[in-house]
Amino acid sequence: MLAIQENMWVLYKNKIPVDKVKLDNEIPQMNPAGVKYQQWWKIRKRRCIEGYWAEHNGEYKFISGPLYYYVNFHKILLTPKNSSSKIKRLGIPLLRDLEWLKSFVYEEARGFSGFQNDDDYSCHEIFTVANPTTEPDKFNEYLLEYNNTQNIMASIIKLDGSFKTYIPAREYLRKYFTKELGKPLYYNMAHNVVDMESRGGGKSYFGAGMIVHNFLFDGATDYDEYLDFKAKEEPLSSETLIGAIDTKYSNDVISKVKLGLENLAGKVTIGDIVHPSPFNKQYYGSWESGKTVTAGYDKKIGTNWEKVGTKSKIQHRSFNDNFMAANGTRPNLSLIDEVGFMYNLIAVLGQMKEAAADGTVKTGVIWVTGTGGDMTGGATEEVKQVFYSPEAFDCLAFEDEYENYKNKVGLFIPAWMTLNQFKDDLGNTDYRLALSYLNRTREKLKINAKKKKSYEDEIVSRPITHSEVFLLTNESILPVLDLKEHLDNMLSLQGDPNIDGLAGWMHIDEAGEPYFKLDASNYKPADYPVKPNIDNTGAVVIWKMPLENATYGWYVGGNDPYDFDKAPNSVSLGSILIMEKGSIHNGGIDSIVAEYTGRPSLASDFYEQCRRLLIFYKNASCLYENEKQNIKTHFKSMNSIGLLAFTPGVLKANETSKTARTRIYGQHMSIIVKDEVELYLREWLLTPIGDGKLQLHTIKSIPLLKELISYNKNGNFDRVIALMLCIILLVETRNYAVEKVKEEIKADNENFFNRKLFVQNMRRY
Repeated sequence: MLAIQENMWVLYKNKIPVDKVKLDNEIPQMNPAGVKYQQWWKIRKRRCIEGYWAEHNGEYKFISGPLYYYVNFHKILLTPKNSSSKIKRLGIPLLRDLEWLKSFVYEEARGFSGFQNDDDYSCHEIFTVANPTTEPDKFNEYLLEYNNTQNIMASIIKLDGSFKTYIPAREYLRKYFTKELGKPLYYNMAHNVVDMESRGGGKSYFGAGMIVHNFLFDGATDYDEYLDFKAKEEPLSSETLIGAIDTKYSNDVISKVKLGLENLAGKVTIGDIVHPSPFNKQYYGSWESGKTVTAGYDKKIGTNWEKVGTKSKIQHRSFNDNFMAANGTRPNLSLIDEVGFMYNLIAVLGQMKEAAADGTVKTGVIWVTGTGGDMTGGATEEVKQVFYSPEAFDCLAFEDEYENYKNKVGLFIPAWMTLNQFKDDLGNTDYRLALSYLNRTREKLKINAKKKKSYEDEIVSRPITHSEVFLLTNESILPVLDLKEHLDNMLSLQGDPNIDGLAGWMHIDEAGEPYFKLDASNYKPADYPVKPNIDNTGAVVIWKMPLENATYGWYVGGNDPYDFDKAPNSVSLGSILIMEKGSIHNGGIDSIVAEYTGRPSLASDFYEQCRRLLIFYKNASCLYENEKQNIKTHFKSMNSIGLLAFTPGVLKANETSKTARTRIYGQHMSIIVKDEVELYLREWLLTPIGDGKLQLHTIKSIPLLKELISYNKNGNFDRVIALMLCIILLVETRNYAVEKVKEEIKADNENFFNRKLFVQNMRRY
């Protein structure tokens, strides 16, 4: 982890002294009616809109308008630096690597495409889809989608008529330059951001700062354009949306927005007269959910009073039981907070997609955010879908620098970036010291059994890796932290065939016998969370081939099927696990030897892969989730019904279940059944197998481990259900074996006691 973090630390490291950016509350005391006062504030307003170039030792760094505003004029509650007092007070936010990072991300999301005076480079994303020199027709076709062709062409062509060199906005914004390059340009499409963070980083305050900035400056990015429209009495007007699943979450952001608006830096008091900050804006309306606050005031025009002003809006919406609550809005910035509780997040994002666009041009940023420890059940599955498939939801995608999942993820803010004690005078974190502190804290709590809850809370509240944000330690009876520790170990061993297994497909030979064919190039294991809009056919993965001398009953299977052939963007897959039962031949350790999880285009293809896999493993008996009956029909048509296990008698829930009595094969998974099976699963996972290891340490399937860690009753966990069914069948067959042995012993005893010689001898007494 340290090498990876080093790369990140260098990437975010700032070289510009804080006093080159911050006014440090030293706003000059001038006469509010004076020319110098007006000129001074006009310059600061331009910087708040267009950004600012800071210089140090001949190097120039661009500070975005929102960041310049936030660290100079916005007020938050904070603990004074170098103060013995622990009481928070109103003050200007700190400028740290954390604020630099999030401001860069916000600029990229707003559609930053380069600088006006740079004749060499452009960040316009059209270069990534078509080469204007070699693909002019394709280039012009894509250019039309942006609806601003004249300005875009002027921004991507050099003075000599050739095209500029493309550089990604993310890389460009972090660069240092030898001179100022003028105004920022915003000709790219806007993007969304899914932002998952550690607690204590000021997430809500920064979000409130973005909202206030968008409201005060009416969404403007060019000060001269802003003045031109104002002179024409056609002022620019922004629209901001604040939302959450419930007002108890969005009200916290609202309170911070109001705090910022009511305490803007720059207020001057002369005698009894108070002159508000020149950035102050009058507004009317309501902050209540479903209501709107609008920039404006009453002005008498002629004999009538009229509402005048820019009419910029802040709209408050609750999405509880209504994912369409944002209908009718057209926000250029939306902040959706505490999405770990938002069970309908994907529906909300889908509904807001049109609201954040103007025809083919995406103009609005939807920033969804949450913190570790604030997660619940199925809602967590929703945000995980977005975080681990960001591009499917128009979100900015980032390289996974934390856990090397080999896939793009959303924005993650680790705990080590939030600890002010380990930041230098430039705001940079000494991540080594911060990580050392966090790890020491964890170790102290981990070794104290009485502080198990505190240990769990420490991890989810101050996550070091993004998967820790989503841990549901309070909602699962499964050993989440043990599973997470094992997952981290498996991830570090990826690339080892013993861990990855063999990926391929099951085929049938001329004699009708199934065989496995290694084919990793065409069949890829389906990941978790499931990524929509991609081929999720999956692959058969084998960790251990069937033993030649294995007999019937050596292997068991668990199967969570599906019925429908075509289900666009479905995140529900079919899953079958094959398990080798523990015996004297393998040290008594159960082990998962094969898995197929996926969703081929035809459900019958999934059923057939399951059937072949079961035959391959010596006609393994398989317990399936019998809400879906088409798999039974398929097996019956293939003369393989004998591979399906009868409804087990081991579950107490089945004794009073009408469903269990009417269905001969398989097992239904009602809530009461899940409650019972979860206990069996927990017991199986925590079964010691020697050398300090548990049964859970035998699991090599990384997606299965991810599912087990995330498991809750409300989400969709195909592999976990398959594993549960496997374990039920294990218990059932072991109980059956014990009962059979008892019956055989009883029969032998009865035969012995009924023997003629024994009876004759007994009569003598």
